[in-house]
Amino acid sequence: MASVPRISFIIPVFNGLELTRECLRTLTTTIPDLDHEIIIVDDGSTDGTRAFLSAIDRPDTRILLNERNLGYAGANNAAARVARGEFLCLINNDLVFQPRWLEPLLAAFDRDARVGVAGNIQTSVSTGLIDHAGVFIGLDGKPHHLRRLRLSQRWRATTPMPAVTGACLMIRRSTFLEMGGFDERFVNGAEDVDLCFQVEERGGKIVVANRSRVGHHVSASRGTSPRDEENCRRLFAKWPDHLARYGARRWPTHYLGSVVRRRSRFKPGRFLTALLQGAGLRSEPSPESLALVRHRMAVTEVHWQVQLGGGVGRDKPSFLRDFHYEGFRPSQTDGATWIKERAQVTLPAGIPVRNMQVRGFLQPEPADQRKARGRPGLRLCLNRTTLSTLRSPPVGPFICTVDGDSSTDSKATVLDLELLGTGWTNVLAYLGRKTAGWPLPRALHDYLQGFRPQPLNQRLQIIRIGVNGEDILDFARPNSPFVYDFAERHTRLGLNLVGWFAGELGVGESVRCAARALEAVQMPHALINCRLNCLAAQGDTTYLQRIQEDNPYPINVFHIDAPQSADIDHHHGPGFREGRYNIAYWAWELPEFPDGWIRYFQFFDEVWTPSRFTTEAIGRKSPLPVLTMPHAIEFARPAPAARSRMGVPEDRFLFLTMYDLNSYQERKNPRAVIEAYARAFGHDDAAPVGLVLKVHGLKGNGPAFSELEDAVAPLSHVRLISETLPRASVYDLIDACDCFVSLHRSEGFGLAVAEAMYLEKPVISTDWSATAEFVNSGNGCPVNCRLIELERSIGPYGKGQIWADPDVDHAAGWMRKVAGDPLFCRETGHNARQTILKLFAPRIVGGLYEQRLRAITLW
Repeated sequence: MASVPRISFIIPVFNGLELTRECLRTLTTTIPDLDHEIIIVDDGSTDGTRAFLSAIDRPDTRILLNERNLGYAGANNAAARVARGEFLCLINNDLVFQPRWLEPLLAAFDRDARVGVAGNIQTSVSTGLIDHAGVFIGLDGKPHHLRRLRLSQRWRATTPMPAVTGACLMIRRSTFLEMGGFDERFVNGAEDVDLCFQVEERGGKIVVANRSRVGHHVSASRGTSPRDEENCRRLFAKWPDHLARYGARRWPTHYLGSVVRRRSRFKPGRFLTALLQGAGLRSEPSPESLALVRHRMAVTEVHWQVQLGGGVGRDKPSFLRDFHYEGFRPSQTDGATWIKERAQVTLPAGIPVRNMQVRGFLQPEPADQRKARGRPGLRLCLNRTTLSTLRSPPVGPFICTVDGDSSTDSKATVLDLELLGTGWTNVLAYLGRKTAGWPLPRALHDYLQGFRPQPLNQRLQIIRIGVNGEDILDFARPNSPFVYDFAERHTRLGLNLVGWFAGELGVGESVRCAARALEAVQMPHALINCRLNCLAAQGDTTYLQRIQEDNPYPINVFHIDAPQSADIDHHHGPGFREGRYNIAYWAWELPEFPDGWIRYFQFFDEVWTPSRFTTEAIGRKSPLPVLTMPHAIEFARPAPAARSRMGVPEDRFLFLTMYDLNSYQERKNPRAVIEAYARAFGHDDAAPVGLVLKVHGLKGNGPAFSELEDAVAPLSHVRLISETLPRASVYDLIDACDCFVSLHRSEGFGLAVAEAMYLEKPVISTDWSATAEFVNSGNGCPVNCRLIELERSIGPYGKGQIWADPDVDHAAGWMRKVAGDPLFCRETGHNARQTILKLFAPRIVGGLYEQRLRAITLW
């Protein structure tokens, strides 16, 4: 029966043939006389390594060839499963072994049964400098290689460490297998630290065998992994307490040093705690030290959320309401500001601050202005605790940085800026202001007045202020220095869009238009289906796969009709609106908003509308801000042969009108279209024209539809389409016709008109209400009208309201013009599309959303 080897050496390799040759040569010549095996795992090398390994003929060596690259963790795990040794010695192929490197590792286990993992000291082959003497955890919570020997390592056989590198690591095979080996979620990095933490959690000790030395071709084997940040983030998520506890050990040196350098204020209790902890007289980390490490880890997590993603982050602040800055003065120098004596910047709670930086420029002394001579400096103070002083900086650019601490996690962060070296000139400036009207001698008066502009202070120009390396104020934009990108990354800023996404009605298309705008500018958003009752068909599947239940962002936008507002809490629950900024997206078609609807403002913080016409109507009665946010118009243009697909005549010039019967036939006014068509072409069967009327929403509107049928019955070449069509077929129908006609009495936007213009169709449209904002004589055919009073109430449109009565004869003239002038049609259609692209492209509308959110962010 074969004896069990004492050690199984495991060497994962991926290319690096010459490194592997040297590693094996030095390993086999430095192994003492003990039972061992060498397992080499090839991870799919392509540089001749496999041929080299296949030629090895040694009884103590086994070769594993992986069909795919398993990475460092996977390769070691695969070898450990087939290994037979009592101990595993994990080795990188970029090591060069020196005599008697192995014995101290084995001695560490023999000397202390509690040792679970042992590492050693590695020196750079090229420089001879120490590259690794253990892994320590820094104040940032991240693992770092120790590259300088501690005093104890110079005379002790072993030194306890939080972790050691997997480049050369010894562990009992039974221990390794009991833990399931390396966690393969780590990809070529941090799996060794994770392993050490697991061993320690089970009661094992992690040590460096100080008399074991190997050479290391630094970063030669796998190079610097692009996944280092992801690996460290996994470590933070898995071992937050371990990392904080180990990192806190370095706090005493940090704090005492910052007090000596006057970067932190002296506090007797904290100073004593640091002395006791640093001297080892206090075994447990102090609350201050743990808080600082956790704070810096939180800052790093914010960085990872920005760089690597990671969801909405409900722990982020919703807005930057508490953000403000004061004391900064407009500068005569473009792109900069200055301070008289003091200035202040306040960040809201919830944004951990590693440091804040002030970037600026000290201007040279002017030769002709003695009152500006001197060398002003700058002092920064963060939360009245940490300090940074820039005294007498040289002329030119400067950066002044002040470190944050754990107090910036749970409350607002306040940065105070104080100008230095200007005390006397500030006094003279003050005297100049106070004595401006006094009867002083002329020379004294002029002398004091010369200091009033504070020219010395103005020489120290502030250009940008940053947090954790990111700008938050950029004074190159003096009217709006706040950097919106910072808010977008560090708050839960985004929109919850609520509406009938599947609804085949105007308000349904309204919310889909808004979704297109948000997508175009990549603004974070969630799509939530409105739970309120909707009678229209629910057949639009454009956004079906993206609908979600919760509303994670701090701003809700509801695309509903005003009277439905009172039912939101009943259907969505009161928590849906609570704690959020709620916006109503309302359309209204007449100049006066109903008094009976004023009570619905109470459910919102502001109102958006699709047109200036609607904004004016609602704004006259609104206690809230009312802003115009038009519909975003963009969709796939239909393929050729739309007429064939829609079954309409190929040989006629076709006019199209279409509307939803639920939008009130009296307002949509199809009778005027039918009458204009009749006056334009009479009952001439030979005229090469036709009229298509597309309606939907027949349920509950039978009398209105019968009235429409009666109106078109006497006319030739009229087709009435009443079935509900998919949205793509609606666009096919618009494209199949030659001219769109809308002789409405009023519109809140005119979505069908805009869509026809997008498809380069000339539009004949009533020259009043919202459509008049984008249809003009250069891109369409506006129809004259007169304003009349409603003689009776029609739905929500009350008696006595005002709307338009389009001139049917004028419309008929436009019909004859477009049908008889192909060149006019083409030019008008081209101009129509350009107008829509200019005004209503999703990126344009999305830009309006962004501008508004920039303002809301700071409220």
